[in-house]
Amino acid sequence: MRRSKVHLYLFCLVVVVLVWVSAGSKAETKDERFKESVRQAELIFRGPVLNVQYRNSEIVPALDPETHEPITDPCTGEPVWVDGSDLPHTFVTYQIDHIYKGKVPIGSPIPGRVTLRFEGGLSVPDDPNNSRILRVSFSPLFDVGDRDVLLVKGNTVVLCPLVGVTDGRYRLITDPNDLIPKVYSEYGQRIVFWPVDDPNLPGSARRGPYQGLTTVTEFNVGPYGFRRVRSEFQPPANNPAYSTHGQFTESEFHAFLASYVEAVHTPQELQSVPPIHGADITHPFQAHPLTPASGPPTPDEPPVEMERPWLDGIPTDELAAILEQEDEEARLLELTGGNPVLPKSDCEIERLRFGGAPSDISGPDGKPDCRTDMFDFARFSQLWLDCYGPGCGE
Repeated sequence: MRRSKVHLYLFCLVVVVLVWVSAGSKAETKDERFKESVRQAELIFRGPVLNVQYRNSEIVPALDPETHEPITDPCTGEPVWVDGSDLPHTFVTYQIDHIYKGKVPIGSPIPGRVTLRFEGGLSVPDDPNNSRILRVSFSPLFDVGDRDVLLVKGNTVVLCPLVGVTDGRYRLITDPNDLIPKVYSEYGQRIVFWPVDDPNLPGSARRGPYQGLTTVTEFNVGPYGFRRVRSEFQPPANNPAYSTHGQFTESEFHAFLASYVEAVHTPQELQSVPPIHGADITHPFQAHPLTPASGPPTPDEPPVEMERPWLDGIPTDELAAILEQEDEEARLLELTGGNPVLPKSDCEIERLRFGGAPSDISGPDGKPDCRTDMFDFARFSQLWLDCYGPGCGE
């Protein structure tokens, strides 16, 4: 009887802990991520895009693993290059209008400007009529004249020098309805104010409903124009909280972010943040290899144009819808790490992206549902007295 009382006491204690962890985890899913992004950023600034240029990384010869001598193609005698070298990169130069965190970058040829380097972009071959484009799915797309607030980290070191990649870009776009500059995500979702329980913070910023803006859906890579045929996952537009809290205007976001940085950092921390290094397109650099060199390449063969009667005969509107659905499936497949069982709900997508709460162990269907409630309580009670490990069953 005494042991049962002890187990009951511990059981109630763990339930209380589960509920407490759940409350913290729910707040952590979005608002804590924004807070952590601000803390991780080495430079947070606002400004317009002045220039977009392209340069390939240096060509790196493949070496024989035993002799460490350069490998040559036995047919042509030409050197073999490491897969992942000679990759297109985009150099985006910003005018810095305001710094929220960090210091003026070093290494910039012109004071008050910073150049960021992103993997992907227009290839710069010897023959200008033979251009290629490398599109990196997690890198933002920039046009001259864009105005942004950027959270920068790891410039010239990582493939995309923004905290949270596309999440580290807040676009300042004039609303065509009222001509007021407002804040959007990389994919055109409204950035809305969100209140938080922490009295030390001025609130939080979250992605709201999607708004199709030409500035977002159309972009250029060098002389070539492109149009997005899909958007990222869109929160429901009928959520009343979005209309209650409202989208940030540029001036509101400016005041909010300035106070937020001061709230999460001490003056000493802000003073100790070192300046970042600006990228310089005139300096040679190497890219990270994609895969180890596996030997001489096969001879080039002319591309074969495959007929696609199942696509080419479809009306344009239907084809766009099909391609958008396929693109979304490809994004989810990448999110699952190649697992063909794709997420079927917003909750499953959230768990894949950010992980789940420790207390979320069950739900109405017997699997985690992004809530901590009586389903988790019941499942935990079933597992409470189970015995695992050596010595069980003796």
